[in-house]
Amino acid sequence: MLAGMLTVREIKAAPAGRYGDAGGLSLIKTSQDFGEMELPLFVFGARRNMGLGSWPEVGLA
Repeated sequence: MLAGMLTVREIKAAPAGRYGDAGGLSLIKTSQDFGEMELPLFVFGARRNMGLGSWPEVGLA
């Protein structure tokens, strides 16, 4: 995992895998060029992951 906040440069250079930042955002890279952005939520006490969309279509901003 990458430490701290994710940056575009780190994401582009990282291999496929799961990466998180200090703010709770997660990136699940399926290949060098594509992935999914997720944000963990607690709904009625249960943890859920809300999909935010495909990376790079959904950026860090």
